[in-house]
Amino acid sequence: EQGGTANMTMSQWLAHLRLGHYANAMSEEGFDDTNTLKLLQLGEVDQLATKLKMKPGHSLKFSAAVRQLT
Repeated sequence: EQGGTANMTMSQWLAHLRLGHYANAMSEEGFDDTNTLKLLQLGEVDQLATKLKMKPGHSLKFSAAVRQLT
């Protein structure tokens, strides 16, 4: 996969994006690895970012990175 992110844990992937401070919140929502993120529709990715109270710039970065996973 692009960027060598295929075998990363959620925590590692978020750290790679410089969004590591969201790792605990992602885990609390049940997202333990990037495979789960691949199942989300685009609107669901945005909803998740909102639920995690991501800053607008972080949300854009997160959404773009999730799209690259699929």
